[in-house]
Amino acid sequence: MSSSTPAAAPAAEVHTKDVSIKSEFIPYVVGKGGCVLKEIKASVKSRVDVKMPEKAANPSDKVTVVVSGADKGDVKTVAKKIGEAAKERRKELKSDDKLFEKGNKSVEKHAKARDKYFEESKAAYAAGDKAKAKELSDKGKEEAKKFEEAKEKAAKRTVKAKNKDRAKNELDLHGLQVEAAVKLVDERFAKLKSKGKFDHMVIITGAGIHSDAGGPKVKQAIESWAKEKKLKLEPVESGSFKVKL
Repeated sequence: MSSSTPAAAPAAEVHTKDVSIKSEFIPYVVGKGGCVLKEIKASVKSRVDVKMPEKAANPSDKVTVVVSGADKGDVKTVAKKIGEAAKERRKELKSDDKLFEKGNKSVEKHAKARDKYFEESKAAYAAGDKAKAKELSDKGKEEAKKFEEAKEKAAKRTVKAKNKDRAKNELDLHGLQVEAAVKLVDERFAKLKSKGKFDHMVIITGAGIHSDAGGPKVKQAIESWAKEKKLKLEPVESGSFKVKL
């Protein structure tokens, strides 16, 4: 009597799909505690694996997310949703840019007028026309006042737009300049601490979209603020921190 070993079942075909996204979008595709990615994967019936790449040195560099699974349709669905999550973040950044440009248009206008009047005042004084110099200097001071008012107004408008759907103990600083960002964080921190309703505050500095080669200045300024106050910033995810009240 002879026996035979059953033939092994053929290995299931694995389908893969690559999704190209900017490195800076990785945290937003994954989500806090992986919530966004978990939700995307749970939207399909079969198991789909997602291999997230390492962050690139330059946040604007493209990286590849690899999606794989036995069901071709589910793999395609997950890949599409990952692309949509990155696209949604890109739209948010464009919105930040518009807020930044709109808020700073008036600021720049008064800054230029201020500098112009002060330069003309110096020239008039050098020419011996002290009356004209004073007149121009007064105009420069008036523009300097309007400049500060425009900065504060722009900051408040930006903060209101970026934080309308956030909890009271969260503060998104996207689109703000350093001085305004630090001032608002300090004010919000003091207010929350005095009320005692929350035990922590979340500060969202962002990835430094408007920064130069020196790096994300708002993030650096908030770190300096915390150090000065002897507070510990605990990273929550890319571009955001938690600080105890």
